[in-house]
Amino acid sequence: ATSKQAELYMDMDQIGSLRPPRDLIEGIIPTRGVGYITGRDRSLKTFLALDICLHVAFMMPYWHRAGPDTTARDRRKVGFNHEGKIIFAAGEGVHSFSPRIQAWVQAQHVKSYGDPDIRTVDDLTSLRLKGCAKCDTEEDTFVGHVGHLEFANPDDISDNTVTLAPGYGELERKNLTIRRGTPNMFAGGEDYRYLLALARRERPDVIVLDTLALSSGAADQQSAKDMGMIHDRAAILAEASGGVVIIIAHTDKGDNDARGSSVIEDNSDFVIHCDRKDNDHVEVTVAKRKDAEDNWRFHLGVSTVDLGLGQSSLILKDYDGELPGYEDPEMAVLDNVIKDAENLVLRQKHNKIDAITLAAHLDDKMSPKTVGRRLDQLVGEGGLIRVEGGRGRGSKTYWYFPKDRIDHWAAMGHEVTGHEEQAP
Repeated sequence: ATSKQAELYMDMDQIGSLRPPRDLIEGIIPTRGVGYITGRDRSLKTFLALDICLHVAFMMPYWHRAGPDTTARDRRKVGFNHEGKIIFAAGEGVHSFSPRIQAWVQAQHVKSYGDPDIRTVDDLTSLRLKGCAKCDTEEDTFVGHVGHLEFANPDDISDNTVTLAPGYGELERKNLTIRRGTPNMFAGGEDYRYLLALARRERPDVIVLDTLALSSGAADQQSAKDMGMIHDRAAILAEASGGVVIIIAHTDKGDNDARGSSVIEDNSDFVIHCDRKDNDHVEVTVAKRKDAEDNWRFHLGVSTVDLGLGQSSLILKDYDGELPGYEDPEMAVLDNVIKDAENLVLRQKHNKIDAITLAAHLDDKMSPKTVGRRLDQLVGEGGLIRVEGGRGRGSKTYWYFPKDRIDHWAAMGHEVTGHEEQAP
């Protein structure tokens, strides 16, 4: 036990020898750790997670175009720790995965991105493998073979397809595993232990839990202790697999934070937020990302793929549309925060704001931690002034409006005392 503990400590030489982690989706999702895809109902959270997983399972070199502004057109690279294996615990709508995967394959065409050795499969949904028992039946849809396809030997591929270069656009054997339902991450019973053993054996690049609520069992999502335990078990899964665990979570009524304790997002390595703006596109915000730029957004297009026989499914794609009259939602939130802060100060007739008090007065419900982050964004440039309330237990951080704002209020007949120079 002592030797195992000693291995946890590193000197400068050992730290210097560590390789920097790669990204699963460049600048958005790391290859290791635990994070969340959040959003309200019908915000396409699961579609985004599945789209990411399929790019990894097919070992596609690039993902969609995404950048920190609406004009960015750079494709994000896809990285791998292992062989592109996926375990997707589908707690919601497991039967809908078949048409969703078919639609993605049909829309992607497993297309080359610049490598002349990679050719296009025109319709992978009709692919048949010689000697495959399922291919010899009438049920010849692609999804019927997920986990059974292999392209290593060109002689095994029938004439209605073309050979792919190894490593790209190929679904390796058992690369995609769908679990019916989610394991109980709170109780940590047999279903969790089985998934942990599977993660150690298969070494998947991605494990998805859909959703946090369905994976929580009897846990109280408002409890920091309960949510901390679920995060710890997810971190153990990530460590065992050597990959990343993505948890899909619903947001609160204000569509700000993951529903429940602030520990959920505080302990995460990344938070990706989905907001479906209309029928043709979804706004994706990189709300949190350790060791990389965050607080930026991009857009993905949404379209319907006709699968025939009355079936269809949505897919995500690059968004090329214009956004005329687009109102920056981040600025709208900040405007609301500053207005509510001003109303609070005028009501209490004292220029002193703390995150807990303001959170209780906001029209849009936010946690005090989120309110504090928003207030920090308003510091400077004639906005708020931040003053640390000292050190030690029970100390608070306060925010103040500048003195010229107090003078303005006085000219309007509002008597407000206090400013930052009187702060503790």
